[in-house]
Amino acid sequence: MPLAAQGWQQEVNYQIEVSLNDTAHTLTGFEKVEYVNNSPDELPFLYFHLWPNAYKNQSTAFAKQQLENGSAKFYYSKSAERGFIDGLAFEADGKPLTWEYDKKNPDIAKITLPRPLKKGEKITIQTPFTVKIPDSFSRLGHVGQSYQITQWYPKPAVYDAKGWHPMPYLDQGEFYSEFGSFDVQITLPQNYVVGATGRLQNPEEQTWLAQKVQETIQKNGNFNEKDLSFPPSALQLKTLQYKQDSIHDFAWFADKRFHVLTDTVPLPNSNRKVIAWAMFTNEEASLWTKGAQYVADAVYFYSDKVGLYPYNHCTAVQSALSAGAGMEYPMITVIGKSGSAKALEDVILHEVGHNWFYGILASNERQHPWMDEGMNSYYEYRYLAEKYPDAKLIGEMANTGIGRAFDLTAYKSSDLMYYLYLIHARKNADQAIDQPAADYTPLNYGGIVYGKTALVFTYLQAAIGTPTLDSIMHEYYRQYSFKHPYPQDLKQLFAAKTGNHLNWFFDDMLNTTKKLDYSLVSRKRNAKTIGNTQYDLLTLKQNKKTGIEAPFSVTAFKDGQPVQTNWYDGFTGASEVTFPAGNYDVLKVDALQQMPETNRRNNTLHLHKLFKRMEPLRLQPFGSLENPNRTQLFFAPAIGYNVYDKFMLGMAFYNSLIPVRPVQFTLVPMYAVGSNSFSGIGEVSWNKYPSKVFEHVELALGGATFGNGNFSVFSTDTSLTDRTLSTEVYKFYRIAPRLELTFKKKNPRHAIERRLTLRHVNVLRNTYNCPPNTNCSAVPQDFYLNELAFTCRNNRRINPLGWSVTMQQGKEFALAQAEVKYLFSYGNSPKSGLAVRLFGAAFLQNNTLTDTNSPVLLPLTMRGGYDYAIDQVFIGRNEPEGFWTHQVGTGAGGFKVPLSIGYTDKYLLAANLKASVPMLKKLPLKLYADIGIPYTDVADDGLWSGKVFFDGGIALTPVPDAIEVYWSLVSSNNIKEVYEANNLKWYERITFLINFSALNPIKAVRNFNFNL
Repeated sequence: MPLAAQGWQQEVNYQIEVSLNDTAHTLTGFEKVEYVNNSPDELPFLYFHLWPNAYKNQSTAFAKQQLENGSAKFYYSKSAERGFIDGLAFEADGKPLTWEYDKKNPDIAKITLPRPLKKGEKITIQTPFTVKIPDSFSRLGHVGQSYQITQWYPKPAVYDAKGWHPMPYLDQGEFYSEFGSFDVQITLPQNYVVGATGRLQNPEEQTWLAQKVQETIQKNGNFNEKDLSFPPSALQLKTLQYKQDSIHDFAWFADKRFHVLTDTVPLPNSNRKVIAWAMFTNEEASLWTKGAQYVADAVYFYSDKVGLYPYNHCTAVQSALSAGAGMEYPMITVIGKSGSAKALEDVILHEVGHNWFYGILASNERQHPWMDEGMNSYYEYRYLAEKYPDAKLIGEMANTGIGRAFDLTAYKSSDLMYYLYLIHARKNADQAIDQPAADYTPLNYGGIVYGKTALVFTYLQAAIGTPTLDSIMHEYYRQYSFKHPYPQDLKQLFAAKTGNHLNWFFDDMLNTTKKLDYSLVSRKRNAKTIGNTQYDLLTLKQNKKTGIEAPFSVTAFKDGQPVQTNWYDGFTGASEVTFPAGNYDVLKVDALQQMPETNRRNNTLHLHKLFKRMEPLRLQPFGSLENPNRTQLFFAPAIGYNVYDKFMLGMAFYNSLIPVRPVQFTLVPMYAVGSNSFSGIGEVSWNKYPSKVFEHVELALGGATFGNGNFSVFSTDTSLTDRTLSTEVYKFYRIAPRLELTFKKKNPRHAIERRLTLRHVNVLRNTYNCPPNTNCSAVPQDFYLNELAFTCRNNRRINPLGWSVTMQQGKEFALAQAEVKYLFSYGNSPKSGLAVRLFGAAFLQNNTLTDTNSPVLLPLTMRGGYDYAIDQVFIGRNEPEGFWTHQVGTGAGGFKVPLSIGYTDKYLLAANLKASVPMLKKLPLKLYADIGIPYTDVADDGLWSGKVFFDGGIALTPVPDAIEVYWSLVSSNNIKEVYEANNLKWYERITFLINFSALNPIKAVRNFNFNL
């Protein structure tokens, strides 16, 4: 039986008196709660929510989720900035009640009743309470004397046929509350303007608000938007009373700076009118002059499409908010900073729309967030599509030179939700629509709960027809208003009204991550006759294991215009469908892009072209979003430099940015003016995103060629001043196939990443013959290595940890390495702290010193000559002296000294420290210290073996781990001795890091973690 049809639900009626202290930022209140047990069960206890305690400390569910979602603002907050609720003394019938906090969540309490509450009985529980209002971290909060009073009073949890639903307060994850009546009295200084849930009962306050409306109108749009100061609070107090039936929450917002505007909206097919209110400060006041109209338009639209608004007022207030762009409460919504009139209208529309799904239908949004956020987003996008059919993704910029240059003119504003979904769906990192809010990654919460739900309801509208969907949604609203419907209630209603269970929608679209991807393969002309009509046979395919048997449309085009559209039942595997024969140019699946397909690039057949499934080629500078109507090839100018090739000019060519594709490539050919040769780098990768064991399998082939050094021929005649006979640049040619396996996380929200990498590196170099009676500089031999590496990283926001183990084998050597990285977070930023790196390496075999002229050594300081696999870019890779010898790399001992000391062919232990300086937190300066011990018989005849090397100084880190500069200030004696022996002045001890891999913009976009 559908839960909403269970025939009962609890009733909770409130009487609350509360006073605001705007100096101490506290609330002092007294509450009476009448709890009516309409269930068939006896209740020996009640659960209460004490949600202000979510802001009590760093151990609450809210605080932990904030960190998981990448925000450390609350974690680093001071005690005075946090909030709580206390002063509680629950009693009933004049006697104290026994109660206790939940063991895990201080914002949940369990109250034992004096006797079990039987069916049909009621009990009145009362308590005083005090709330310390926190700074604005989420919803409840204040900024100065601007107050957002939400989730603020002791509140019983829901009890329904599934049992109790106590839930800690979360930022990502909203609410589920019992319906009832509210009688709330608010006492505060007289000059505060208050927007609240319910009907204001004070005639004098109503008159004062009407005066505020006239004052706002008389300003005629002239607001000082820079003046956000608070006027002094009035010494006199006022008590405002609000009453309302059939609601499940009460919120209020108070600010002495509010301007006020109103509008009136007649409801469709009704004699009722609703008053729309807008309350706003000077900030963005010019945008808010239409705020009341936006509220009125939203009330009318949802009343028309879903059902009549049952209350007399609807209000939008502009105030501080840290939990998204807006937040809804019954009859009132709070809106943060918008930036533009279009964005403000959109947010007001969305938040007002919540009155229908969150406020009136009131499903369990913590467990089924799509039933509010998702369905509301569908109507939001439907409103915008109807009112602004030509609206573009990038707004007015679409028709400017920038929009045309980046090929963004055709993208609609509604494409935003599609690409939000696609970013993770292509990586198989999306999540099902119907699951608890707290289980989503941050991107999926937006891309799935909001975006994909809106997409699939748009799809459902196209598949069953707009009149049918509207009729069903009207009936859904009529049947389940104020009744907490569950997903099965909606499914049963659709089945009853359509005569179809719509399993493809309710089972697959909502409850799985199966992907919709029809591919139009071929057409057989006039292949079938039905009656007197000729039909073509179209062959289509969809993955049998991961596809969805959902309906689809095929449209025929002639001269660029659609001439025929047919809808078909869904399938997986391969299938043929009939389509009316005709003289068409193009056939396309989902021509109107109403289906949430993960690959729209295989939807089209060009019937009169040689390459029927290939779209026109578009050479696109810099990049764009994936366009299914183009075969895109992106390009960007490339410039490079090294000591041997000198300046290199070329072009980068690549086939994707956002979202990822199964096959991706980046090719950067360049011409080197110094070596008079071609240089460059490139990589081609094949990507698979399985559903089990591994979340990403990447098979890649990389290549590069650059100048490696100079091959010089010298005369043996010692009487010559310059004995150099000739010099030419020799190049390396590097080929590196790689297999990378990223293990599947048990929970998508977990921060731990595990990766196994297998790669082969082959480095080839030019060979030279030394002429008779001459001496020649050495050219390193060809080189190869095989490598197996396992990496584990815990990317938690505070104190992140990572470690790796690497095995390398090559000609005449075998090497084992281990590395641990840890950040002791301190200060007021998760990026601030003490970074610790521990490194250890041991050669299991190393004959490269005697059997090759390409020795494999591990140094304290990574410099070009020690980068034997050419993993890093060094501008003067093999230079013996000069400015570019001060470039250091990453890895090995991690030192920063400009010296080739402490290298080893046996063992190396090292530790590297880099510390933020709290008093210089606004400057990119850190202190560093390195310590290492090499064990070797090679360097200085073994005199360095077992000796401790130490160096420390100041690091300038404008781009951390990518561009850094180091100045050595303190060194061990063995390093000092080398400094002194080489007469190195203080500025000659400065080194720098340029990590070109970390600065690769194409890689950065492709690998960007959108959940940060």
